[in-house]
Amino acid sequence: MPLEYHRQAFRVIRILQSGVIHVLVRKSRRRFSIHRALESPFPDSALQPSILQNINKVIFARCCKFVYSGDYLISPSTNPSGTLRSEVAEVPIIDHQHSCTNVILSHAEIHNFAYKTGWTSLCALSLYRLIQCLDNFKLFHERKGEIVELLRVCFE
Repeated sequence: MPLEYHRQAFRVIRILQSGVIHVLVRKSRRRFSIHRALESPFPDSALQPSILQNINKVIFARCCKFVYSGDYLISPSTNPSGTLRSEVAEVPIIDHQHSCTNVILSHAEIHNFAYKTGWTSLCALSLYRLIQCLDNFKLFHERKGEIVELLRVCFE
């Protein structure tokens, strides 16, 4: 077997055997368990109770995904809180190209959290993805509420 396979296997074993820490995201009262070996990629401030009391559980889960895999994913069919867009939509989705608003908001919330906590690598990735989404965003009158929401997230 290739040497890289053995390195990855050793890394996974080390992570699984490291024990866990429990983090409470107070906004939703959701408890997350994170392997202790992966605690260090989080900036110290990201795990502070004062920061965790205001973060959305879905956004924090995506940050955990980033720690575990080096990436995070956002489905175009969900909003930042994780519910299906059709459950909360005020403006109907016209087509797939126009369904990116919640993806944009999710990237903005992740970027906002990463910026506030000094998480450079996540800040760079989320900003890059936010810019990519905004580049493809089609603006029309019915979406002005979505733009206001995006600005609120960016400047809070």
